[in-house]
Amino acid sequence: MPFHVLVGDATVKPGTALYLPVFFADDSGGAPPGFPANVNNQAADAAFLSDIALLFFGVEDFLIQVDGRTTVLDEGYISGTPTPPLLDGAPPGTNYIVSAAFLTPLTPGKHTIGIGGIIGGQAVVFISMTVTVK
Repeated sequence: MPFHVLVGDATVKPGTALYLPVFFADDSGGAPPGFPANVNNQAADAAFLSDIALLFFGVEDFLIQVDGRTTVLDEGYISGTPTPPLLDGAPPGTNYIVSAAFLTPLTPGKHTIGIGGIIGGQAVVFISMTVTVK
């Protein structure tokens, strides 16, 4: 099944899954304090990303909205992976942790996709995008 990385408004063909990266951290430019030494440990990856989201942004959990229906992305939607060197820092990073989700293909027509978080117990959408399936 084809997929499209959604980072803004998009037009996709029917049958296309959408990948939505919501929030990430990497070790480019040197690992931030507390960055897991082994990004293959999902629990440690989730704890780290959740902690920085809460500390710096007040986000308790991330969310995705599709046409007004909200799905909360708990720690199970966080994953880390080793990478080839990321050339956006010195030293180049070799590890990446992301909160993300795949959406199954949407029906033909226009859809509104929102990315946000739970802040103070309330759902807050940070970014809204339009996806047209045709």
